[in-house]
Amino acid sequence: MAPSGMLLIPGVRMEVTFYKGLMDRLGLEFDALKMGKYKGAVRAYCRKDMSQPLRDSLESLVDDTYQEMIAEIVADRHLKDYQVKTHLDRGLFTPADAKKAGLIDDTLYADQLSGTDSKRPQA
Repeated sequence: MAPSGMLLIPGVRMEVTFYKGLMDRLGLEFDALKMGKYKGAVRAYCRKDMSQPLRDSLESLVDDTYQEMIAEIVADRHLKDYQVKTHLDRGLFTPADAKKAGLIDDTLYADQLSGTDSKRPQA
């Protein structure tokens, strides 16, 4: 990581925009055949809020993504699960803090990497 950089570890979130109110204002109706309570693709056009089945399925996706992200960082950086979760809660790190936390190996500029030709054009 560059000594002048910052490390930002974003959390996981999901957002749904509902268009039913807009469509009502425009005098439009959305008609769809819905089958099954976890079929939420058209819900954004038929409702003004989130149904519980849609909320459950989206929360499951967010939770799974979060757990996969934790597992990848734990495996790659050789940290404990609780350490990674603490780092994710913090979010923003200076280079020195990121190195101390074990999230990066070192701080240096690209031209300091061994085998790097600083005159070579970057792709």
